[in-house]
Amino acid sequence: MRWYLDEAVRFNQVAEQTEEMRLAQLLEDWIVERMKASKGATLTVAMVQRLGPNPLRVRPKLDAALELLEDHGRIRVRPSPGNKKKWIEVAPAVMMDYS
Repeated sequence: MRWYLDEAVRFNQVAEQTEEMRLAQLLEDWIVERMKASKGATLTVAMVQRLGPNPLRVRPKLDAALELLEDHGRIRVRPSPGNKKKWIEVAPAVMMDYS
């Protein structure tokens, strides 16, 4: 009985999430998995747009998800001096959450 109640609560929470929150979570999951697979290699915003999850390949959605993650202290987007690249840095606590 307890399991059914827990599942009902979990489904309700997922249903209440906004599209922006779902995309931000999808992006965070993808970034962390990519960094773990490549043993901490750096990512750029352009790489995420080109190789990331399909819903986030549209720039306005990607920018909104990046901004939300940055606002919550999950990532930082840093411009590269001398060119247009923007690097994504993941907070160490986030990497620990996924280990």
